[in-house]
Amino acid sequence: MWVRSTGLGKRNDLIAEFEEIKREGDCWILCMKTVEPVRWKIRVAMTPKDLRGFIGLILRGGNLFPLTLDLFRSNNPAKPPENY
Repeated sequence: MWVRSTGLGKRNDLIAEFEEIKREGDCWILCMKTVEPVRWKIRVAMTPKDLRGFIGLILRGGNLFPLTLDLFRSNNPAKPPENY
């Protein structure tokens, strides 16, 4: 996955991979690692409110059907546009 950071100067794209998701206390911890151009570990703590908001984003705006179709695509997507 591509991740964009505003703190990297001109080279603001990172390549990241999911490592794990686990429950700690009242939060879900999503762990990722970046592999290019730097190696960082990123942890995102999501509360139940955050998860409800995320699921709400998926369900509204016609996102559910295209997201479901993308689960079955096997081609390599092009890099997203600069303004994502």
